[in-house]
Amino acid sequence: VGAGPRRVFGNTEMHPYFALNLPTGETQKTPTGNGRVDVKIGAVSTSLFNDRNIELTLLAEHNFTGQNNRGINPPNETTTGFLVGSRISPKLRVATGLTDLVRGNGFLLTSRTGARYTISPRLHFETYGDFGMNNINIPKNNGASFFVRYNL
Repeated sequence: VGAGPRRVFGNTEMHPYFALNLPTGETQKTPTGNGRVDVKIGAVSTSLFNDRNIELTLLAEHNFTGQNNRGINPPNETTTGFLVGSRISPKLRVATGLTDLVRGNGFLLTSRTGARYTISPRLHFETYGDFGMNNINIPKNNGASFFVRYNL
């Protein structure tokens, strides 16, 4: 659960935010979360170029990890990254880039590729594929995600 203001400066949108990850859906037989409350602060900025056809997105987030239900408090995490993208049609954009997760004495470098379909200025659907490229002390993994975003 998170929120933050959205500000536009020329061709750049800024989204600073604050979020809480809550340990929802936990059962004794089926663990579906990490069993802890995490506090996140971060910012995302997107700059548009070439008549709004090319975009550069930068992100930074710090996760203050909480203690889980087994009494373990893992190291805090910092994620940074960038995506470079292009408009394919008036409602569809694609992008690719890199993200880096740093936790304790480890890191995970990931390639991220995604697409955003815009229904209206407020409603967006986004999907991403993540592919682990390089790591130290954090397992490589691949994943996919889907988001529905509504801007107030």
